[in-house]
Amino acid sequence: MKFQTFNTDDVFKPGRLYSLLEQILEGLPAKECKRLTPDELARIPSAYATFEPTTYIPEIEDDTIIKTANGKEITGKDLKAITMLMYLKPRSAYCNFAREKQMTSAVAGSIPLPLLGFKRFRNIPYDTWRKKALEHIISGSKEGIPYIKVKSTQELFKIDLLLGKTLSSTYYDSTEDTVKLDLDKNWGLITLSSFMGDKYRPKAPDVRLFREKGLGNYRGHFASIYGSASIGTNKLPGTINKEAVEIYNRCNTPMRLMLAQRWAWYGMHRSSDAICDFQDWDNIPKNLDNMAGGFTGLAPSDAGGVNSGGMGVFGL
Repeated sequence: MKFQTFNTDDVFKPGRLYSLLEQILEGLPAKECKRLTPDELARIPSAYATFEPTTYIPEIEDDTIIKTANGKEITGKDLKAITMLMYLKPRSAYCNFAREKQMTSAVAGSIPLPLLGFKRFRNIPYDTWRKKALEHIISGSKEGIPYIKVKSTQELFKIDLLLGKTLSSTYYDSTEDTVKLDLDKNWGLITLSSFMGDKYRPKAPDVRLFREKGLGNYRGHFASIYGSASIGTNKLPGTINKEAVEIYNRCNTPMRLMLAQRWAWYGMHRSSDAICDFQDWDNIPKNLDNMAGGFTGLAPSDAGGVNSGGMGVFGL
């Protein structure tokens, strides 16, 4: 009698994740890379469950053996590798979603897998990290124009490492081998989250405007299209919060989609494991829609242009 067998290659097998990092940074086509399956990626949060959340991951020794929440072992080198991948690249670069749409996946880019590990296994709320980040950033608005001042890019980078590329505010500049932060545009979750208070929170009319105007020339429904467009502020209706629009225009694409409740943040797609509210990372905002049907969507592409540099920045 014969029985079906399955691939037992463990995602935490020594060298597996570092090898994947090398393949991707060397420019190997996605179809040729041994990317993770969604099920394998869903196991990654357990790797962040047993060490102190204050640990600076790039400083972990390569040969350190870390116990996962499920009793598996992962090397420090592999943990740094998957952390680096999640920061530099979109999920589709290292996860093969196959026929599953990323926006409806349990491991979509809107879900910060390291922070999910801390939340699930150590009861550390997501919003703990927002409060920690705000110790290093100041924001406000003058005559309706928002501004940001940052005390420490490094401290924000430490949190961005755990948030991943979709949610990060910092970025790695390979030409200068430096982690940078754009204070004028391309705001990520931390920079957006520094704007606290009701006057910065978009209301229903604002969200609808973000959807309609932000869709730009993209074809499809706002529930499934990933791209976004800026919104003119010269002739806004009186019901629209101009400051909310100004902030929206300075955000990167993922944060625009969050503000507009589009893509992974659309009511029928959103996950309780995702960060959906920039002013409270554990809150799920009221769903603007009450539609019974779902939509198919498009996975994002990597527009970051990060090359194979930066190994030193990530301790590899």
